[in-house]
Amino acid sequence: MVGSANMDEMGMGSFGVYGGGGVVRNPIDESYSAGGSSAGSAAAVRSYQALGALGTDTGGSVNYPAHCCGLASLKPSYGRISRFGQLLYSSSNETTGPMAHSIEDIHSLFSIMEGPDKNDSHCIDFTKLKKIRHLNRITDKSLSQEGILEGVKVGVLDEFNISELDDRNRNMQEKVLGLL
Repeated sequence: MVGSANMDEMGMGSFGVYGGGGVVRNPIDESYSAGGSSAGSAAAVRSYQALGALGTDTGGSVNYPAHCCGLASLKPSYGRISRFGQLLYSSSNETTGPMAHSIEDIHSLFSIMEGPDKNDSHCIDFTKLKKIRHLNRITDKSLSQEGILEGVKVGVLDEFNISELDDRNRNMQEKVLGLL
């Protein structure tokens, strides 16, 4: 269930050629690298040494090697999964993401990984937000349902309420605030 994969040292690389174990060869065609700093994970999945694997991603280090190896991948939105124990290069871009042979396998991995973590203050409990996931479908009637916004806090950033704000954005913001 747990293994070690070759990767570019410290996760800094673009092609999977600077790993401690040498170049990570692409299982599809070994004359190519497996691409990206999470290349070892992608190569392990593509060669069926693993059903799925994780990679760390700042700017494409999960998607690039996964796609070089013909796999599905996901870079979760900020706060969806814990980054506890991960070395962060760019805090607001950094995440861990799964790669696998199918979207169904990605979904299985992600559903295990997502959720709040007491060790990562940036990890958000999205279960509270599922009630209002489709904000564009909210109406006055649905908001009047008892408890639909229970436990949800809404913040309004006054710094973005500037005279240069486009009227379309201002009207949308005012409409949503009015509904809430």
